[in-house]
Amino acid sequence: MTIEENGANRETQKEQQLSPQDIDREAQLAMDSYENFLRSLKNATLILQTKYDSAPAIEKLEQGTDELETVFNELKIEISEHKKQNQPEENNEESIKQYRQEIFSKIAHKINNALTGIYGYIELAQMQFPDDETIKQIYAERTKLFIYQPFSLKRT
Repeated sequence: MTIEENGANRETQKEQQLSPQDIDREAQLAMDSYENFLRSLKNATLILQTKYDSAPAIEKLEQGTDELETVFNELKIEISEHKKQNQPEENNEESIKQYRQEIFSKIAHKINNALTGIYGYIELAQMQFPDDETIKQIYAERTKLFIYQPFSLKRT
């Protein structure tokens, strides 16, 4: 058996052993990482607003941050309702797999769409104010979020 086959085998076994509670915890970890990024982004945006009063890039970043917060709050409600209405049967592999796919598809689709605009605004702000430490920090956090994005979301 090759290394790739062995890794794929372990991933399949792991997926089969997941319970609905494991999936809920995994989804909560994903949401927590996005919430932390949102909190950092809001703080940084406030700092940038005081520095660069009405710079277009900062205004766009502020709008994007507000949109992300709205999407995030709506998504928390949507996932909570989805969990209540669609709890899979404990030992039904197909039901658990479908439940997992639905939860992570919701998270990945909605959050990543909102983040796409923000990433553009961050890059625009970085071009406009290349030496600003706050913008560099946001860019680093954005990169970290992408790199450490929960593996489950990358597969959906």
